[in-house]
Amino acid sequence: MAFRLTLIRHGVAQGAEQAIFGHSNPALSILGREQLAARWTELSAHPVDAIASSTLARAADFALDAAMSLGIALHLERGFERNESGQHRRQSQSRLERY
Repeated sequence: MAFRLTLIRHGVAQGAEQAIFGHSNPALSILGREQLAARWTELSAHPVDAIASSTLARAADFALDAAMSLGIALHLERGFERNESGQHRRQSQSRLERY
């Protein structure tokens, strides 16, 4: 049976211009919501049978809206959150430019 799997990354999170987040959980910024809305317009032109998301707000909030618009369940998965930013976590962009 053939199927189509489409993966998208969350849009810009609040405060993304200032820091690397790692495992923190900021919501999408207005720009991030606009980015995902534009992508969703393209994706929803094709059949969508399931939606899965990490539990991070910047991914799950929009995924829930998309799933609700289609009347399908949202599958949340903590394993999608994995991001190791180590010593750079929550550092400002100006501080990272020194590395």
